[in-house]
Amino acid sequence: MQTEQIREANRISKGMVLLLAAACGLIVANLYYAQTLVGQIGASTGLSSAAAGIIVTITQIGYVAGLLFIVPVSDLTENRRLVTLSLTALIGALLAAAFAPNAPVFLAASLLIGLGSVVAQILVPFATYLASEEQRGRVVGSVMSGLLLGIMFARPLASFIASAWRWQAVFAMSAILVAVLAILLARLLPQRRPSSSARYRELIVSLGGAVQGYARSAAPGVLSSLLVRGVQPLLDGDPHAVDRPLRNVPAGHRLVRFSRRGGRRRGAYRRQTGG
Repeated sequence: MQTEQIREANRISKGMVLLLAAACGLIVANLYYAQTLVGQIGASTGLSSAAAGIIVTITQIGYVAGLLFIVPVSDLTENRRLVTLSLTALIGALLAAAFAPNAPVFLAASLLIGLGSVVAQILVPFATYLASEEQRGRVVGSVMSGLLLGIMFARPLASFIASAWRWQAVFAMSAILVAVLAILLARLLPQRRPSSSARYRELIVSLGGAVQGYARSAAPGVLSSLLVRGVQPLLDGDPHAVDRPLRNVPAGHRLVRFSRRGGRRRGAYRRQTGG
């Protein structure tokens, strides 16, 4: 009887799982909003079409830096406070992007958006901490599903909002959503104090040992990541490239453009015929 009571006390509620899944999705989506808006953003901030692609790169650089230097802090400091502070910084970065008067301000905001978006990678292990042992696999799967849905729907949602209003509305609305999330998480998340006695420098140095220890098993993942990153610029690095002439364009690029043009034409035909 006492064992059952302990299990019930350690169980995470469905509402908390839903909140964490939604939080991960809405937070990580900030990494991808700009990918379909680089043309509009470049025109507004004074970036050339050739240089506008750097927006996506800088956001991803910020995210990688956050994974390396911010996520390890969750092993040293109280997690709820770290989440709240990081989301507050993310809100400021999103507002700076929405009202950026020029390219340097927007690029700096993009870097900070990438840094702040690593909160999603703090919330996933937080979910495992809250879940009981028999719940853990299902809870992590649900939270990761929310994260992946955020990645999937970020670009079409950004395009829809920008077509209805302007691209600045995408970042302004995201700032409002993240502010609501910050309030909810600050109120509903319990405190979590890590038991680790290591110092920050020791944690950062230990990353090198972890990479060496798992290098062989991590190799397929690294190769897959490089493949995805190599193909992704063809798909969404420069939205205007789809409509440019195909002269002097490599065959691989032509295939991607033809497939995207075909998708557009099929969609237009279906709208016209009602099919």
